Amino acid sequence: MMDFFISYTNADKDWAEWIAWQLEAAGYTTIIQAWDFRPGQRFIESMQQAITSSERTIAVLSDAYLSATYTHAEWQDAFARDPRGLHGMLLPVRVKSCQPTGLMRQLVYIDIVELDEKAATNTLLAGINRGRAKPSASPRFPGAASQTPVAKPGFPGPIALNNPFQMAGALPANAKSYVKRQGDTELVTLIEDKPLIVLYGEYEIGKSSLLVQAYSILQSKRGWRVIIQDVGRIRPDNERIFIDEFFSLISGVLGPVRTWEELMIGLREQGLILLLDEFGALSPEVANAFLPRLHWLAEESRRSLRVVVTIPEPIRTFLRSRHVTNPKFSRGWASVRLTSLDAQGIDTLMRLLPEPAYEIAVRHRSTVFELSRDIRARFNVYALIFLTKCSPESRKINSLA
Repeated sequence: MMDFFISYTNADKDWAEWIAWQLEAAGYTTIIQAWDFRPGQRFIESMQQAITSSERTIAVLSDAYLSATYTHAEWQDAFARDPRGLHGMLLPVRVKSCQPTGLMRQLVYIDIVELDEKAATNTLLAGINRGRAKPSASPRFPGAASQTPVAKPGFPGPIALNNPFQMAGALPANAKSYVKRQGDTELVTLIEDKPLIVLYGEYEIGKSSLLVQAYSILQSKRGWRVIIQDVGRIRPDNERIFIDEFFSLISGVLGPVRTWEELMIGLREQGLILLLDEFGALSPEVANAFLPRLHWLAEESRRSLRVVVTIPEPIRTFLRSRHVTNPKFSRGWASVRLTSLDAQGIDTLMRLLPEPAYEIAVRHRSTVFELSRDIRARFNVYALIFLTKCSPESRKINSLA
């Protein structure tokens, strides 16, 4: 039995993933569609399994969530199991300004709207606690001025750009904890003359971070405009909305574009590099409508268009999984396979650890390499925190964690 199922709508995917990460970092287990529903699975069966195998449900509240149709079934199951709210089976977390109605209005929600990351993390973890909300230190005396100290929060503040404990996700272009790999050079080289490029590798191996680095470099390329987009955020499950959002994205750079033909005309005047992250989020419906036209456009405009997509598997495997059966759409792709950092790269990241965390990590080197998948995948040493917390020496770095 998992601790939490995270119910959300695609518009709030970034919030849902952030919440899931905080919970798992605190020792809870979660099920979240973005991480646990994999290609080839049946969506309805996966959703049913997720709901019934989780003790509690977190509803990520926003106007988009409240107006969505399918989310009602997700949270109403938890409500039905605990209609009086005695066991906290349904925990709404408000992430954007909205006003719940109906049954949802009866529930007290965890409100993290407009909080910074430190305050939001504290509020979230305090809200899911089934115990009383009694503070760990005496409240400030409400009468005359008091010098009673308040308890120091035990959570880190907002993550700085160069914090070596940066959580999963794409690192900023200027993050010192980014370590280049062979794929960096291969990608920038291929963009010079290849219209279609697929960047593939395991989940969380660092594809998004590499795209961010490439975007930073390519912006200075004369005669070219560069767009970077996580396609998972523009309704990859709805053909009409996805295509409309795609053209809207292009229009912001090339001027009004409503059709593929208009886009091809625009490319006669302006070079365009499209960095399309999370391309694996495309549903079969959207993939069959979008990929053939994108392939056609890249072939017809090969001098002025570059398309880079990120997926977890080779392009042929991806196309088969999306039922794109015409073999011509698998041709013409240049491939960059992103692999894990080598030992030297791990060394570079470990040196970012402040003392005495670095000393502990070095002494536990074998354990570090057992965790190397996490470390390599996230381009940082966040996983080392868990190693050092498990160590008898962990008291030395509590203030760093």
